[in-house]
Amino acid sequence: MLNASNQGDIANIGVLIGQHSIAIIDSGGSSFVAEQLLSEIQHISELPISHIIITHAHPDHWMGLPTLLEKTDAQLLVNHALVPALAQRMVKDIAGLNDALGGETTQANNLSTFSLENYANRIQAVDETVMVSIGGRDLRISTLPVSHTNNDLVLWDEINQTLWAGDMFFVDHVPTFEASLKGVLNSRNVIEEYSANLIVPGHGRPEPDWQGKWQKQWQYFATLMNSIRQQISDGISLQSALVDAEQTIKNKDASNNATSFGDWRLMEIFHPRNILRAYQELEWE
Repeated sequence: MLNASNQGDIANIGVLIGQHSIAIIDSGGSSFVAEQLLSEIQHISELPISHIIITHAHPDHWMGLPTLLEKTDAQLLVNHALVPALAQRMVKDIAGLNDALGGETTQANNLSTFSLENYANRIQAVDETVMVSIGGRDLRISTLPVSHTNNDLVLWDEINQTLWAGDMFFVDHVPTFEASLKGVLNSRNVIEEYSANLIVPGHGRPEPDWQGKWQKQWQYFATLMNSIRQQISDGISLQSALVDAEQTIKNKDASNNATSFGDWRLMEIFHPRNILRAYQELEWE
């Protein structure tokens, strides 16, 4: 979770270096993180930053963007639905940053004047897929169906056979979704078609043996869907489902339901949210 200690540095950021330029994947959760990122890049390479890719409009992935746009001439690539999504949630995200950092901050004040409209000539809104070259390194950037959010995209790094999945993959952090559980499960096939050597998660350390944690995530989502559908069929209310989940987490119950995956971090916060969103989506099937 974003707080004063981590300053918004809670999501993975990618720096891909080609022969001619550099691409950045996500901007971090604050201007502080973005400043640190630019400083580290300067120590690695003198090449210009040509592209910034934002995987989705959640604050831990985009709130460093104003700093990156201000201090580079990079083109911004986003899902076509991200610009309106960002406009809709901007006030809420700024308030959340203030709360997390302990009162009104310079970082949040800087965000209050930020608008993507000021950078319209540098934005490429992706409808399906675009190809980008940074010199000897081709990047394929593709949108996903409505799933974790309504504005997700992934990046395929051809030279390394690596997929940057954003928050379509979590490691050691309970997987979450905001828009559609059914969409999340449908997107799995889209992602697996890449046959990647490595999938980089939005949260958690990329690992050579990532496949086991990949499978565990999808087992969680499938179990969540099945258990919510059963509760709806049995006439169990949303409130009762949430109370049951809270109690199960507290008791570290290892029964055959979604909370048997309780070794993930932040389960007590995000698993009930997943139940809420899943119930709201599935009760009208």
